[in-house]
Amino acid sequence: MKKRKRWRAVKWLSLLVGFSIMLYFGVLFLGHHQIDHFKRSDQAEFYVVSYDGITGYRIENGQPVPVVENKVGIIREGMNPIVLQAELLNRYLVFSEDGWPTGKTEGVISIDFEEGTVEYQKTKHSAWTSAGETENYYFAMVAGGENFISVYTPQLEEKDHLILDHPAMMVNDFTADAKDTFWAISTDVESTVNENGYHDFTNRLLKGSVQDGKLSLELVKELEKNPDRQYWFNDTVYKGNYLYCTCQGWRNLATFERNVEGWIYRYNLVQETGEFFPLEEVAPEAFFELDDNLFAIRHSQSSSTQFGFTLFDGNTGESTFVNLEELGVDRDSDGDQIMDLIMDIKPLNSRQILLLMQDKLLLYDLDTDSLVSQSPLKDVNMAFHIWIVQ
Repeated sequence: MKKRKRWRAVKWLSLLVGFSIMLYFGVLFLGHHQIDHFKRSDQAEFYVVSYDGITGYRIENGQPVPVVENKVGIIREGMNPIVLQAELLNRYLVFSEDGWPTGKTEGVISIDFEEGTVEYQKTKHSAWTSAGETENYYFAMVAGGENFISVYTPQLEEKDHLILDHPAMMVNDFTADAKDTFWAISTDVESTVNENGYHDFTNRLLKGSVQDGKLSLELVKELEKNPDRQYWFNDTVYKGNYLYCTCQGWRNLATFERNVEGWIYRYNLVQETGEFFPLEEVAPEAFFELDDNLFAIRHSQSSSTQFGFTLFDGNTGESTFVNLEELGVDRDSDGDQIMDLIMDIKPLNSRQILLLMQDKLLLYDLDTDSLVSQSPLKDVNMAFHIWIVQ
């Protein structure tokens, strides 16, 4: 009898240990890949995505009214707020979590606005320095240490991983109005000595494509090579026969002094020529496409002298700076530049655009050049993206 009780005790102990091991590895697996769900609403005109939720809104009398609220973990630790978040197939929002400061939650995330799911995949091949998008793919990029581009489907399948070491370079954020092909601008992370004996970090024009899941990258040419100065290129948009790029100024190669200015650089891919369009405000940083020819441009918070954004006509090269402070937009009382950073700009309709900051939402009228509303986002932790319902 005692032997039978002892055998049963050993049996249950073995089962308990086995269950604990399965539970451990099950939790470990869930930590590497996880799917959550959120509710949507037919009444929502757009959604605001934040670190801890997704909220659907509609506009009533010029004010955003929440119609559905979801508390769901999107960002676990942190993300680089100025790195591009990709919108794919009019359905998916794909972006990276860098997991700063611990790096334990580093991964890629895909939000499916058709199915109402948030999918997280833990990986070291996420975007920290920059990212890119075509209609079908998300590109995560890192410069420094290992320089690479990884290619993902909207379902977070990593199709390819390309090391950028000949030469080692940083590829800027890029958006391509094409299914599988893109043009972009990169900057070498190691200097070369030019004909004047100055150290130059070469800017390059790149052409990339994804065929059968494989990424190919062509170094087309050195871009705007100058023996005395190096241009400071940032985000790019590829549309039709043109590549548009924000340019924050140039560096004097003799003294290494930075000269902060404001231009949009437009490169004609057919004629292989480039031209610079001056802006009213310095340090343009990121593009937000409003329609086929109109862009909104965010300026760098660390270098810009004013608080606002630029409207740029891609056809004519004409631009207008919109000073938000003059329109009565409240700046962060503690002077926190991140809280004043414009996270996203989207067209609500043909005449009104939405501007998102981490704690507020603005509605701006393009026809009257006026601010319609300025609304605090209640119970929202660090908003970073607007998704317009198609």
